[in-house]
Amino acid sequence: MSHKSLMEAPIVFRADPVTHEHIQAFAGATSSEHFQGTPLTFPTVYRAAEFKWMDRLKIDLRGLLHTDQEYEYLAPLRAGDVPTVSTRVTDFRERRGITLVVLESEVRCEEKLVLIARSSFVVRSSDGGTGA
Repeated sequence: MSHKSLMEAPIVFRADPVTHEHIQAFAGATSSEHFQGTPLTFPTVYRAAEFKWMDRLKIDLRGLLHTDQEYEYLAPLRAGDVPTVSTRVTDFRERRGITLVVLESEVRCEEKLVLIARSSFVVRSSDGGTGA
């Protein structure tokens, strides 16, 4: 897959509706603080496309180090929202036996952009270090 096509080919999916039960279960499991009723890290449940990207890029998860996760809220997620998530590669660099991958997900509810999530990964190449 070319570098240009990585930047242009998002993976898009429609998530299950946000429910009070999902919010409470997530908050309880993570002892989370809330942002207008929803845990700040709740969008973690929308990372399925990130794993599809790992498959698409043929990344061996045994060599992956998740280095950063950030959420930029433009509006709160609320019970009843039905998010559509679009995830794309915003950076892909290979250097000295490692690859840096940055994924960005836009979460929209009723076409309104409510949050942007960014994940960064470093991947050690299978031929550039110790074998697994």
